Amino acid sequence: MPKLRHFIGLNRAEKALFLRALLMLPVVDAELRVRGWRRCHSRLATWAKRRAKSSRHPGIPPERVAWLVERAARNVPWPATCLRRSLVLWALLERAGVATDLRLGFRKTDEVFEAHAWVELNGIPLNDRRDVRTRYQMAGQALAPGDWAET
Repeated sequence: MPKLRHFIGLNRAEKALFLRALLMLPVVDAELRVRGWRRCHSRLATWAKRRAKSSRHPGIPPERVAWLVERAARNVPWPATCLRRSLVLWALLERAGVATDLRLGFRKTDEVFEAHAWVELNGIPLNDRRDVRTRYQMAGQALAPGDWAET
């Protein structure tokens, strides 16, 4: 019941964005599993770029979009990994005309290799703690830079 009360408390634009994220998470998950990273990312980039002019999220700051994606991820029937959440956040913000960077970092702790994904706006993480760069060794460049450059 608390989840329903929280949803009802969102404004109309936030409800729409939450529902879009809720629908995108399983689609991105399935696409990553079936088609892989390159095709999933390419499809999201095309979707975001094609719709960018007509799909602004009026009055919803990027930090709030990140919060809504995190809340949506709590409502899918399986754990949504950081990569899936970050891809959805990145695509929604790019679609809204907000240039962001999708980042990937690595670390090895107790003989375990870990990878982690997050989204940055002007070098500041939106869906992770501010010190994420100190906890993970970053890949050389953004995986999905906001300037739509092909890699």
